[in-house]
Amino acid sequence: MNDSALEAILRRDRQLVLVALVLLTGLTWAYVLWLSRHVTMPAAPMPGSARRPHVAWRGQKATAVCHHHIIASGMWERFHSSAA
Repeated sequence: MNDSALEAILRRDRQLVLVALVLLTGLTWAYVLWLSRHVTMPAAPMPGSARRPHVAWRGQKATAVCHHHIIASGMWERFHSSAA
C-alpha cells in the first residue's frame, strides 16, 4: 500500500469519526433537553442545609474547585508537553 492510499484511508476515517462525534454530541444534547422538559422532581433539601447552609456547602465547593484545578492543570501540562 502506497502513502497516498494510506493518507486517503486516514482522511476518510478522520471524517467518519468527526461525523460520528458531532452526531453523538447532538443526540446527547437533544436527550438532555428532553429530560429537562419531561422529568420533574421536587427539590430535596441537602443534609445539614437547614441548620447551617453556608457550612454545609463550603466543604463541597472547596473540594469541587480543587478537583477542577488539579484536572485542568494536568490537562494543560499534557497538552503543552505533547505539542512541543
